[in-house]
Amino acid sequence: MNCFNISIGGYNSVVRHSTSKKHQTKLKACKISNVVNKYFVVKNSYEEELIVAAEIAKVYHTIKHYQSYNSLNCSLKLDKFIFEDSKLAVKISCGRTKCEAISQNVLSPRSLFHLYQQLKNHIILFYTN
Repeated sequence: MNCFNISIGGYNSVVRHSTSKKHQTKLKACKISNVVNKYFVVKNSYEEELIVAAEIAKVYHTIKHYQSYNSLNCSLKLDKFIFEDSKLAVKISCGRTKCEAISQNVLSPRSLFHLYQQLKNHIILFYTN
């Protein structure tokens, strides 16, 4: 960040600086970078939690209805187009590799835990001849 001195020129120094080519170029760059920033998520924020929850829900829904990971990826691309005014829809990204990781490392252990809890409370007998 560059500074300029206003002690001599005062208001005129500010006006001269704001109309300079260098300032205008940096101003345009800031406007463009704000557009790019809408695709990035701030770490450890409430927005990140919402996005992670949405990604997990989408993966769960895909698995529940026996769809492929590729169809989920296609669906998310369509959601970004349809709901482009939604901050969450634009930032959700869940390709095949991420879907597989969520299903194996998040959903699968949780479902096995619930199955174990249900079976633990029941007596299971096997009869053989």
